[in-house]
Amino acid sequence: MPRLLSPDYGLFVFADENPGAEGGQISGRESGYLWPNGATPHSTAEFEIVGALLGICFANGITLGKDIAPLSPLLFAQMTAGWLGTDDWSVEMLMRHLEPTFPALVSGLRVLLKWDEAQNEGMKVEDVFCRTFEITVYDPLKTTYRRYSGLKSLGLELPSSSSEFDDEDSLSLGNIPTGVEHANGYTTIPLIDNGSAIEVTSSNRRAYIRRYLQFLGDKYVRELVSALRSGFQQAADGIVYRMCQASELELLICGDDAPINIDELERVATYEEYDADHPVVRMFWRVVRSLTPRQHRKLLQFVMASDRLPLGGIDSLVFVIQRNGPDSDRLPTSLTCFSRLLLPAYASEQKMRRLLVTAIENAHGFGLV
Repeated sequence: MPRLLSPDYGLFVFADENPGAEGGQISGRESGYLWPNGATPHSTAEFEIVGALLGICFANGITLGKDIAPLSPLLFAQMTAGWLGTDDWSVEMLMRHLEPTFPALVSGLRVLLKWDEAQNEGMKVEDVFCRTFEITVYDPLKTTYRRYSGLKSLGLELPSSSSEFDDEDSLSLGNIPTGVEHANGYTTIPLIDNGSAIEVTSSNRRAYIRRYLQFLGDKYVRELVSALRSGFQQAADGIVYRMCQASELELLICGDDAPINIDELERVATYEEYDADHPVVRMFWRVVRSLTPRQHRKLLQFVMASDRLPLGGIDSLVFVIQRNGPDSDRLPTSLTCFSRLLLPAYASEQKMRRLLVTAIENAHGFGLV
């Protein structure tokens, strides 16, 4: 699963932290969330496989954690059973839903939307922002170019001038207008017929923003998201899935980011060949408390194969500390299937800390999920 979700594989990219800042370009610079790669060379069948694997995790109560699956909140919304698309979304709704995934882009579009020419010495929108009705996407393999360049025109009666746009003008999710161009690893797609010749002005900027965000958050990746949702539904369909909202689906798959309460973890821990008052056990908990929050999650990952608490909370957690021989230079080990930490009886706290940190920072399991 980590390999399939890795941007290096090509199915997903890290959502650009600042798409649109330079000429409306969408690239793949890391912003924290994974987003389907609209320029992927892979088939939709592979997205269906990823969806099925995510569905299996959901159906079996397996929490992947955001280290493995930092999927966009908007993507979780699109994976819900009740997803209806963005056709009826207002500009404000589009901004609200896309902002967590594309924060810098939406911030820039808000500036465009609120630009007051009168309060800015008469400086016009078209002169300040220099935008036209088109969008540019990172497309090094020309996948997007081949996908769109052969399409025919929308065949709709489109506005003949930039002053005739309706405030809530929507991007048709049929074919994209003609005029697709590719240069220097980027493909430019018009959002309307003759879009490269239509400047964004104060009178049509809402239409531009709406079309831009509909393309970015829906149209461009619609086939990929549809395949992802199809695979997920095949594996996870049921009353629980059909009742889930996007935030609940995200929580069930990614888990909670709240810091781990070590006092509570110590309370639910059990022991074999040790007990709660054993000097090695007391030393262990002192070491754990000295670790960082990130290392606390690493410890859970090392012992349980998941860095998130189970859905039932910490009281449903199994965390067993078992003696693994006398003092030695061996690293701690674990049996993740049984959530069991195998801990030698180290002679000093310093030694335990050094070997425990080495183990949790360099561990890697089978990578099945």
